[in-house]
Amino acid sequence: MRQLFFTAFLFLGLAGSALAQPSDAWLHEHGESIRALFDPLAEEGSFSGIIAVGSGREMLWHRTYGWENREAGVENSPDTRYNMGSITKMMTAVAIGQLVDAGRVSFDATVGTYLPDYPDPTIRDQATVAQLLDHTSGLAGYPFTHGHSTVSGIITEFSSTPPTFGPGTSNAYSNSGFVVAGRIIEVVSGMDYYDYMRQNVFQKAGMASADFLPSTGDLAGRAVPYLLRESDNVRIPSGDMLEPIGSPAGGAYASVADMLAFGDALLDGTLVSPATRDRLFAPRHSMGPGVSYGFGVGVHETNGHTSVGHNGGGPGMSADLRLYPDLGVTTVVFNNFGGRESMRVFRRLENIVTQ
Repeated sequence: MRQLFFTAFLFLGLAGSALAQPSDAWLHEHGESIRALFDPLAEEGSFSGIIAVGSGREMLWHRTYGWENREAGVENSPDTRYNMGSITKMMTAVAIGQLVDAGRVSFDATVGTYLPDYPDPTIRDQATVAQLLDHTSGLAGYPFTHGHSTVSGIITEFSSTPPTFGPGTSNAYSNSGFVVAGRIIEVVSGMDYYDYMRQNVFQKAGMASADFLPSTGDLAGRAVPYLLRESDNVRIPSGDMLEPIGSPAGGAYASVADMLAFGDALLDGTLVSPATRDRLFAPRHSMGPGVSYGFGVGVHETNGHTSVGHNGGGPGMSADLRLYPDLGVTTVVFNNFGGRESMRVFRRLENIVTQ
């Protein structure tokens, strides 16, 4: 018999923030609709994790389900750290934006400007930093099970492979583009990518528990990813199917509080200048009805409201961060059961929030 664990909290009357804060009535009405969306998913065994609604750095409403670590008997909680998947791309783009603000990187410069020894000549001489960040570089993908724990190591998986299309002539989702951007961060800053992110993004934003951590081994305090094994319909730990410690393309760990802090620091100018933030948010190309992509940022138009953020997914995990500046609302979803169905649920959540 499947067991379902959940908790729900509604925090009212909190101090105001720089942005408008949703009313108590809004939180109650929308919280009930969100619960009605996610409760059945948890009951059927396709969702385990947390859904949270915040404003600024304050978590105003949340609901948790299922196990952080089934084998250890630990339930998911608001303090659990989850693999954020490709939301990490948004943070890598912010790091590039910081170097742009410092006058050390240009979005319009070629890869070769910063990586003159990059093996493939087309990427080196034609692809720009902007194209790395908006999925128009043409860079081919790479396997998550590469075994590397450094950015320079991951690059060897694809850097000699010609692009699948000429840089700037089309678009296709590319983890590799962000790995190359991460290597540019290393060369320009003189720091290891992971250390740069800890110091200049996580710490600067006040993301107290965010980090790049091993995907296997001791996962205390972190949600174990559970992949559904189709042969017997049993969920099994799947950390060994993820990148060893994440990369500039995905895989950092964070709690809901960390994600709210990141969103607030991005909107208020703590992480990058307003001009650079607006450049990151500016739609570059369409990815479907109501969905565009900027620099490491998905820009969505839903029911007359614009939101920015990113989602992520991998074996046994999925995640979504969405900022609604005009509503003064941020939503965070982490699911350590993962699955493609989560991506569709994220859009349904957007529809609820913007009603």
